[in-house]
Amino acid sequence: MDKNNIDQFLKILVAHFLEHFNKVEAQIRKDLGIMKIDQVTMLLQMLKFTARYQVRLPKQMVVLIRANSIFGFLAKELNIDFDMSRTVIKFFQKYPENQFQKIDTDTIPYRRMNREEAIDALNNWLTYLFETDPELYQLVNNYVSKYNI
Repeated sequence: MDKNNIDQFLKILVAHFLEHFNKVEAQIRKDLGIMKIDQVTMLLQMLKFTARYQVRLPKQMVVLIRANSIFGFLAKELNIDFDMSRTVIKFFQKYPENQFQKIDTDTIPYRRMNREEAIDALNNWLTYLFETDPELYQLVNNYVSKYNI
C-alpha cells in the first residue's frame, strides 16, 4: 500500500472510532446528568475506552486523569458533595489546551519490520477485531480485501 492508501485507511479507522466514541460519550453524559455515575467514573471509563481501541493518549493526559481519579475518590470519601467538574474546569483555565506539548506526527517512531512479521501482526489484529468488534472488523476487511490477490 502506498502512502495515500494508508492515509485513506487511517481516515476510515478514525471515522469509525469517532462514531463509536461519540455513542459511548453520549451515554456517559446521560448517566452523568442523572447522577448515575460521577466524574471520576466517567474519566476512568474514557481511559478504558481508549485502551480498548489501543489509542495512545499523551502521558500528561493519562497522569492528569489518574491523579484526578485518585483525588476524586479521596475527595468523595471526605465530602460526598465534591464536584470534580469544577476542578477540571479550573485546571483547563489555568493550563489552556494550546500550552500542551504537541505530538510530532512527521516522524514515525516505529521500527521497520519484515513482511512476515507485518502479515503476522495484521492477522493477530484482525483476529482481535473479529472477537471484540465485528462491525470494525467488517469495515477493515472490506477495505483490505481489495488488496488481496
